[in-house]
Amino acid sequence: MRHPLLTKEIALLAGLGMATVDRVPNGRAHVRALWRIRQGIREREEKQLTMATSGRRGG
Repeated sequence: MRHPLLTKEIALLAGLGMATVDRVPNGRAHVRALWRIRQGIREREEKQLTMATSGRRGG
């Protein structure tokens, strides 16, 4: 089971505030903010995949 990303984690990954990240599920985010959030999530998933395939554990 995958660990769900918290709003705080997504905000840190995307370099945005928590309020901006919170707007996304409600359909009130600007396109640029939405792109940055998706990019941050994608980078985190790639990092997790890399660690999983190399046999290392992420904390």
